[in-house]
Amino acid sequence: MIQKWLQNKNLQALLLHGGIAAFGFLNFMLLSRMLAPIHLGEWVLFIAISSFAEVVRTGWVVYPLVRLRNSLPPQELLKLRQACTSIGAMAIFALSVVSICIYFFVKSNNSWQFIFLGIPILLLCSFPMYDAIWEGQATQNFFRILFLRLMVFGGFFLWLCFLFFTCRTIPLKIVAIVYMSLHAFASAVAFFQQWTTPAFWKGFHNHFWKQALREGKYSMGSMMNLSLLKTSDTFLIGWFAGNYAVAMYGVPLKLTEIADIIQRSFASNAFPELSTLNDQYTAKWKRITVYLFLFFCIYGLLGWLFTDEILVLTAGNAYLNETTRTVWHILLLWQILLPLERMSGIWLETRVSVRTNYWRTLLMLFTNVTGDIFVLTYLKNWVYVAWVSVGVLWVSLMFGIVQNLNAK
Repeated sequence: MIQKWLQNKNLQALLLHGGIAAFGFLNFMLLSRMLAPIHLGEWVLFIAISSFAEVVRTGWVVYPLVRLRNSLPPQELLKLRQACTSIGAMAIFALSVVSICIYFFVKSNNSWQFIFLGIPILLLCSFPMYDAIWEGQATQNFFRILFLRLMVFGGFFLWLCFLFFTCRTIPLKIVAIVYMSLHAFASAVAFFQQWTTPAFWKGFHNHFWKQALREGKYSMGSMMNLSLLKTSDTFLIGWFAGNYAVAMYGVPLKLTEIADIIQRSFASNAFPELSTLNDQYTAKWKRITVYLFLFFCIYGLLGWLFTDEILVLTAGNAYLNETTRTVWHILLLWQILLPLERMSGIWLETRVSVRTNYWRTLLMLFTNVTGDIFVLTYLKNWVYVAWVSVGVLWVSLMFGIVQNLNAK
């Protein structure tokens, strides 16, 4: 019975994303008690922007691997793999150039310099590790992905635990160096285990490269836009209100990752399965959507009832105030609507077109950024950023309904 459960792809995906989320959450809890709020805000900005950079790199690779590998003969898979890896390498170069240019542009701000100098180093250190993860995602080898990610986040947690019970304080730059070193170590393990090999890194096949770019451009755009929805909130709050506001907003925002991880674990497995269904597609899609929505209604109710306990457990009494309570309550509504919006995106991508879903996410990003700038510039209250996030989900849902009606 246990072996049968472990072979279930939904459970494997949930273990993967749940394990990563658990360690990410525990690491945040420890750092919030070891760093001053202003330095915690700086760390939140670094993680948010580096995560966005990783999404840009991954978006070009994973979708073509998933979509194209099933239609290719075995002898052609290596050529596709080499094409996708070369695209990932070029993404590193492009992102590094942009990051270094921004580094010199913000040279008067030490916090921003730290962020944009660290991103190219992190992207380079983690490349072999993510190359192995991309292959694991395409083949649904969730345990390999879990192993590599736990080496980073689990190792980081053990190191933070040691510091928490010994010195309790640590310079932010040391935290970043250790974080990058763990990515480099996981990359070395992936290389020596031959989960990523030089065979993936050499060889350039123009046909497959163009095909992968064509398949990946809209999925990358969709993933990039969705990632920017959260990153833009953090970035703009940091730009207009400073690192302290980022830390205060970052605590309830970090809690939303639990909801995001749960729905992503189902969506990551539902997407390949739904993309192959025809007659049973609608029934399967409705069943997943209803179950997720009901689950998050209960989740939202519990989150509201135990607001103070959740915030204190996450970051300590220093972050328990009326502002963080208000932001958390608004974001609970966002989390309840989240599965409807994400499943709407899967419907558009698999039943309408990838391009339509891309325009949906672009509309969401435009609405989010313009709304954030308005409330931060004219209302001068970063709490309203959470209301903007809720409004963006409604815009996305209305867009999905209109496109579905037009497609019929």
